[in-house]
Amino acid sequence: NISEALTLEGELNKLAANISIGRNMAGVHYFTDYYDSVRMGEKIAIGILEEQALTYPTDPFVLSVPTFDGDVVRIGRR
Repeated sequence: NISEALTLEGELNKLAANISIGRNMAGVHYFTDYYDSVRMGEKIAIGILEEQALTYPTDPFVLSVPTFDGDVVRIGRR
């Protein structure tokens, strides 16, 4: 029994965290790099979503994405 439904946001956050933690465990990066890594990945993902939003001129959409810092970024037609 799953108490909460899976969400795109939750799965992307889990992926970012797993990659960052894996890099730390492999000894490739310091633990403090984890925070910078997830924020860099977040910025890249937001950039990709913003580029994709531009390809839907006849069917515009708005997407609100919560960030790791607690802010909300709006993507799409504003």
